[in-house]
Amino acid sequence: MEDLDLCVVASLLREGKPALKKARERGLRPDLLQGKGKDVYQFLVEYHLRFDELPPLEIIQGKTGISIPEISSALRAEFVVDEVFNRKTFEFALKSHRNIEELLTSTPPKVREVVEAFETTVLELRREQLIQSKVESLFSLGPLVKEHYDKIKGGARGILTPWPAINDITLGFWPMDLVLFVARLGSGKTWTSVQLALCAWQQKKRVLFASTEISRLRIGIRLFALMGKLNYKEFTHGKLTIFSEPKFYQMVEEFLHEEGLYVVGGNFDFRVEALSAAIDEIRPDFVVLDGAYLLRTSGSTRTEQAANAFNELKRLSIRHEIPVATTHQFNREVKTNIASSVRAESIGLTDVAGWNADLIVGLVQTDDMKRDKKMRLKPLKAREGAGEEVEINWDLDTMDFRELGIVTSNGSRGGGDADEFETGVKIDSGSNSDIPF
Repeated sequence: MEDLDLCVVASLLREGKPALKKARERGLRPDLLQGKGKDVYQFLVEYHLRFDELPPLEIIQGKTGISIPEISSALRAEFVVDEVFNRKTFEFALKSHRNIEELLTSTPPKVREVVEAFETTVLELRREQLIQSKVESLFSLGPLVKEHYDKIKGGARGILTPWPAINDITLGFWPMDLVLFVARLGSGKTWTSVQLALCAWQQKKRVLFASTEISRLRIGIRLFALMGKLNYKEFTHGKLTIFSEPKFYQMVEEFLHEEGLYVVGGNFDFRVEALSAAIDEIRPDFVVLDGAYLLRTSGSTRTEQAANAFNELKRLSIRHEIPVATTHQFNREVKTNIASSVRAESIGLTDVAGWNADLIVGLVQTDDMKRDKKMRLKPLKAREGAGEEVEINWDLDTMDFRELGIVTSNGSRGGGDADEFETGVKIDSGSNSDIPF
């Protein structure tokens, strides 16, 4: 395959600096080439970086001792560069195939190892694709920055949450955002996920909801309870009132053929690849994952699996250019009755979650708050600066989760004019629905 590598160099020399610039933007590195082509390409790049021009053939031959072959003018640089990447993909896939074949033919067949080998192969290939990032002048981003500013100035927002104070921090969730809502066990993570998904759907967004913790049936129960503002205990015990029960039946019929809100998962063995496949199929505007810490990935320990899960979630958000919101757990050091113990450093299992996240919101509910049917949202990290704690209703009897106001420094709640998060009908959020993606 050495001819291919020398053809790469020959085609770049013939087409000049623009071709070399494009190849480097594609991620063409010397280590991707073989034999003499690798050495010549390395010299080519170094010469261009030093003199801002390509070396003549005689200098190349004098410095490397390598003659550049003549090639047809029809052989384009872009084509042969693509072939280099295709070769790398093929070689890696072939190596993985041999490894999987050995696992399948062992006695007994190592099925679990086979599945993990498949996952590793796919992840490595995607990782390599991300490495092939585009290099460009930072100042060339000026028009893009201006366009974004003008959209924001004109009232455009990302995907909004049910809580205005959180929206004030973020201006909504934007493409490639990874958002974490973190809480202790049994402290509202799934309810938060359902609210985020429903609110986005009400903004006419295509939403994919995935869960690693509860079944699709239980997700549906929460959804209809929230939409109909049904008393949750009455609903789950089959004891709706003579007024709310007909309302529920009517909702089932009314929304039977609705589209735009989809569910996947609902089992403990849910894997990253299943989520990725669902995204490829549905093409959502927004992904909500309940229980990222149970997402199955490669890794020999829960810590490694959690780290890989958050790495892959960030890659999914980047690759598909969509926001991904997920829930995670605090570690055991966080005391449910001590709000001050809730910190970004308290995220369970891995620091990778915090590193990858663009926004982290802690769910805080002390014993007193639980008695009063209240919850606090505590921003722990935000790209544009963290905001204040927000107190919200947390009433499963009335399905009232509206924002009550900002929590002041002395712990009291300031006044708020937050609009109630309406459910049961699709909302028209005016300028706030002008989402630029």
